Amino acid sequence: MSFEEFLAVWVPNHPDQMKPQISRFMSADGKMVANFLISYDRLQEGLEVVAERIKVPALARLPRENESPRAVSRADLAPGQIAWIEEHLRRDVEAMGRYCNRLRLPEAAEG
Repeated sequence: MSFEEFLAVWVPNHPDQMKPQISRFMSADGKMVANFLISYDRLQEGLEVVAERIKVPALARLPRENESPRAVSRADLAPGQIAWIEEHLRRDVEAMGRYCNRLRLPEAAEG
């Protein structure tokens, strides 16, 4: 499916999938409820942190499966498509900068 088809067909038929992903980690009143969000580009590093923290070393050795092929790059997209992506993913991008790859400990939040 081309990106144009994705925007024209898939997106309108899957509005629930187009909600900001960060909303899955926020309480109803907008507070972050996850202790640790790992960005995909730092997945291995994040898994190592979690594996050490919960004392399950095998977690750090999970294989990557079901990787999506990199068939499209920014250079392949039209300016309007790039603008659509930037607008619809803005909340997630901002949240990643604020919350990802930082371990939030309850004891640190209380102090």
